[in-house]
Amino acid sequence: MCSDDDDWVACDGHDGYCERVVSKANRVLLCDDRLSSRLCLGLSHDRGSVIARLRTRIWNNRRCVTPSVPAFMSTPSSIFPSGAELPAPATGLALAGLLPFAALAATAWASPADALVRPFALGMLSAYAALVVSFLGALHWGIVLARPLSDAKLQRLALLWGAAPALLAMGALVMPRAWGLLALALIVILARAMDGLLWPAYARAAHQAGWPDAKRWTQLAATWLVLRTRLTAVVVLCLAAGWASAQFGG
Repeated sequence: MCSDDDDWVACDGHDGYCERVVSKANRVLLCDDRLSSRLCLGLSHDRGSVIARLRTRIWNNRRCVTPSVPAFMSTPSSIFPSGAELPAPATGLALAGLLPFAALAATAWASPADALVRPFALGMLSAYAALVVSFLGALHWGIVLARPLSDAKLQRLALLWGAAPALLAMGALVMPRAWGLLALALIVILARAMDGLLWPAYARAAHQAGWPDAKRWTQLAATWLVLRTRLTAVVVLCLAAGWASAQFGG
C-alpha cells in the first residue's frame, strides 16, 4: 500500500488514472491509483528523473492537477500577499512577546533591593526567556516534520539544534540568578546565529528539491531573519538589564 505523503501527483482527468511519487524506506515508488485499488511498483530510476517525468506529464496534460503540497505551504494567499512578508498575526505576536521582557526587566530595576519583588521579577524573566528560546528551537522541528528535507545532514542538524535551546536554557535556570540571565542572553544570540545558518539552508534545499514554493522560502527566510535580529537585540538588552540588576542592584 502507498503512504499518503505524496510529493507529486499527476492525474488523467479522462479515466481517473493517477500516478504518485512517494518516499518509503529510501525508495522511489510509482503508484497506480484506479478507483479503490492501489498498486505500488518500485522503480530503479532515481527520484529526480521520476519527478521530472511527472512534471512533464503535468505540463502536457491540462487536466492534470498541480504538484500536491500541504495547503499551508502552498502559494501564498491574501494573508501572505507578496510572498516576502510574514503573516500579520505572526509579526504582531512576535512583537507582543517582547512586552514581558521589558516589563520584568523594568520591575527588577525599579524594586528595592530588599523587597521580594526583585527576585520574583528576575525569576520570571529567566523562566520566560527559557520558554522563548525553547520555542525558537522547536520551530526547526516544525519545519522538518512538515516537509522532510532531501539533505540528510541539514535535516539532522535542524533536529539536533531544535532540541538544544531547551537543554541549554534548563542549565541556565539552575545557575545563580545573575549568571543564569547572562547565559540566557548568550543562548538567545546563539539561537539567532543558528537561524542565520539554517534558514538560508532551508531555502537552498527548497530550490534544489524543486519545491513549487521555493522562491517564497527564500523571501520568507530573509524577512524572518530581519525580524529575528530586531527581536534578539531587544531581548538581549532586557536580559542584560536583569543581569545588571541582579549583579549590581544591591
